[in-house]
Amino acid sequence: MAGDGYSCGDWNDETTTEINYHFLLNWLATKGSDFLDNDLYVVGESYAGLYVPMVSEQILKGLQNTSDHTTVKPNFKGFAVGDGCIGTQDIDPAFYTVFNVEFLHGHGQFSDKLYR
Repeated sequence: MAGDGYSCGDWNDETTTEINYHFLLNWLATKGSDFLDNDLYVVGESYAGLYVPMVSEQILKGLQNTSDHTTVKPNFKGFAVGDGCIGTQDIDPAFYTVFNVEFLHGHGQFSDKLYR
């Protein structure tokens, strides 16, 4: 997949969730088989505030699907999110101006004098 630097191509939150879920199952079935009996907690921070619950839901759906003959069944116990993003649909557009100023200044993109 290619883009112009501002594009995610065909990727979105749903496809990313599916890819992560299938990676987990494939890893547990092959390289991670020693961990199959361990408790599984899905954790993350920031934008993972969207991905962690979505992947967790996918794991639960897979565990509940009796027609799924997958031999790999993660020992899913729960999930945790720290400082999580919960979406942007309800954010005031003015927030982005403030965020961009703070972010760019905080990453040294312009001087303290200009910031003040």
